[in-house]
Amino acid sequence: MENFNYICHIVNLNSKDKKTFLEDFKLEFNIIDLDKINNTVISDERLDKLYLKYEKLKNTKNDKYKEIDKQITQFWETQFIEKIIAESSKSKKNILIGLNYHYKNISKKINLNTSNNFIINSDINEDVKMTIENNLEMNKHHIINGLYPLEYINFENIKKKKENIINSYLKIKYISKTLNEIINILKTTTNIKNNNGLWICLRDPYNVDSKIYPQNTPIVAYSEKELALIDSFDFKDDEIEKIITTENDTPTISLKEIKENSLNKLKKKRFLYYVDKDTFLPYENNINKYFSNTAVKVKHAEKISSVYDYLAI
Repeated sequence: MENFNYICHIVNLNSKDKKTFLEDFKLEFNIIDLDKINNTVISDERLDKLYLKYEKLKNTKNDKYKEIDKQITQFWETQFIEKIIAESSKSKKNILIGLNYHYKNISKKINLNTSNNFIINSDINEDVKMTIENNLEMNKHHIINGLYPLEYINFENIKKKKENIINSYLKIKYISKTLNEIINILKTTTNIKNNNGLWICLRDPYNVDSKIYPQNTPIVAYSEKELALIDSFDFKDDEIEKIITTENDTPTISLKEIKENSLNKLKKKRFLYYVDKDTFLPYENNINKYFSNTAVKVKHAEKISSVYDYLAI
């Protein structure tokens, strides 16, 4: 999977939102539905045969069932990844949607190697109602004949399972955002200019070719080095005004001092880094500021003794 660019993984899309998302971005991105892949894998006859063997051995208390259980997991993981790769694109950025956890254990998940991971912040009660409505519609014949497990149309059971799934993703640092927020981020992505790198400004030195890792919060980078330098300082709204004008897709940044001597904060040392932009997504409606939740490689490093002097303020 390392040969492809997977810009994000999104979970907790209900059926209605998933349809909307696919329609909105099918031209700009290659969208891979993991739920469909999972359904294909677990419907495979080879997996069915392994599972029947597993059940037989377990029911007869033959501890060989543990070996079969490992084979089932290995088969599921291998097939899951192979099908993702088969649907991946090198010409487009890839977006993964849907669940990637083991069908018997939500704490065990396939490593997708995605740069950014999101979980949809939605009304769980409405999502559960939609799930029940879909299950009733698609399985009414089996329900009428008493062949459908009632747990799949039980509100509390479905809600509890959904809460467990949501919590399992939040524990591994998936970022909670509304669908509209994610749509705006991705729409901004399609409008940005095609440059190869971004700028990061930090207080700490890093070597060229080393990696900068996120520290509890995403790594923030900018399209322009001046923005990176300025935003590395904690200015209050009543201290300075940052003015950005854009001409021919190139922003020009100027600073206006509101509170006297506020710009003196810039008379400090910083380290400026140029990094690849492949793992970054833009902040919502902002083509100059980006974030990434994965490590980024330093392509160029520069020590700035005084930001104030560097910016020629």
